[in-house]
Amino acid sequence: MNMQQSDITREDARSYLARKELFQLFESLLTALLYRRPEDPIAYMEKCMQQAKESKSLKWDSFLDVNMSEGSHEIQNRNISHDDVKDAIEKIFKTEPVEVAK
Repeated sequence: MNMQQSDITREDARSYLARKELFQLFESLLTALLYRRPEDPIAYMEKCMQQAKESKSLKWDSFLDVNMSEGSHEIQNRNISHDDVKDAIEKIFKTEPVEVAK
């Protein structure tokens, strides 16, 4: 069955995201990025994605142990809770988009 992009409903999208555990993937990626603040976020996410391929399931803190060591702004012994992450992500996505100078 071929579906046009315009044929995809909100429920189809939610179902796909849930089935593929994409909410958990992005939540764990954002958590790790906010926690580690790597100098090279693309390389860091590549390491996280490799770990995700090998993982059976993802949770909000799945990538907190991924370390790049070089260029990380990580604070040692930082305590971070799931609620802290949810609040930070909510604040990020509620703000107005920022234009980035190119």
